[in-house]
Amino acid sequence: MTDNSVIAPVAGTIVDSTINQILNRFVVNRYKPHSKMITKKKKGPKGEHDSATRIKVQLDHKTMMIVHSMQAFKMWKKRYPLARVIA
Repeated sequence: MTDNSVIAPVAGTIVDSTINQILNRFVVNRYKPHSKMITKKKKGPKGEHDSATRIKVQLDHKTMMIVHSMQAFKMWKKRYPLARVIA
């Protein structure tokens, strides 16, 4: 049985057509292209931090992150001694 016979029914014995029907149903039932592909993002409440409280920090030569308070920066400074405030 070739790959093409799975999609298109083959004129042949009853067994071949029954297998094709089962496989086609299996493929159709498993492949649902539009089910749960389009999902709406949940809009939760905005955080209490606005853009004015963002502090850009470089932890090491390749890691950058944003913290929202100097207390958070001090905590990261303990873990990463080379951390520095960029903006």
